[in-house]
Amino acid sequence: MRPAAVPALRILSDAPLRHPALVGYLSSRGIVPSVAAAFCREVRYEVNGRAFFAVGFRNDAGGWELRSERFKGGSSPKHITTLDNRSDTVIAFEGFMDFLAYLSLKHPERLHIDAAVLNSVVNLPKAVPFLSRHPVIHAFFDNDEAGRKTTADLIRLCPRSEVIDQRYFYSGHKDVNDYLIARIKGHAEKLPATKNISETKAVQALRNNLQALKAETAEIEPPRRKGVKI
Repeated sequence: MRPAAVPALRILSDAPLRHPALVGYLSSRGIVPSVAAAFCREVRYEVNGRAFFAVGFRNDAGGWELRSERFKGGSSPKHITTLDNRSDTVIAFEGFMDFLAYLSLKHPERLHIDAAVLNSVVNLPKAVPFLSRHPVIHAFFDNDEAGRKTTADLIRLCPRSEVIDQRYFYSGHKDVNDYLIARIKGHAEKLPATKNISETKAVQALRNNLQALKAETAEIEPPRRKGVKI
């Protein structure tokens, strides 16, 4: 009998997100610190005997999606991530960066509706039992063929739900996170250039840019239904 295969990537530990390199990476993606702290962890992992660290986003089966400036991957088991606030409305995303970007654009401190992150479009069937119990599903998938197909599959697999395709709100951009980055960059280019800006001031500048964007992106916010706060 063959011995069981040993995964190449092994999780060592997770802790609150504090490392400047990871905080800086998320800031470069337009993610505000309060959102990152609420939904992400600083994960130490090992690959072939070498230790690394990354931003970690945990799935419902205990696996992790891992991101850093130089790494994009994850640990087993692969699964979806759901947030259940007992709402009749759910927002759905392909990846967790888009989920974090949405929260950075809308409500950094809170989320009152439900959410589902596929962590890969191949995981859509795993999400259907959770998604289909909601009368209203807002789909924030990528503006590419995979995103189009996933949206169509979601409509087919959840026939009793109203599936609202939100992709046209960020048309011209690959996904919600790319939309956020482009809008922040556009606002930053209007500001006077500064040299040697401190990390604290950089984060504050990011917050200010996001506050200015909220009024412009109000149409992305799912409508309130049955008195549920979003």
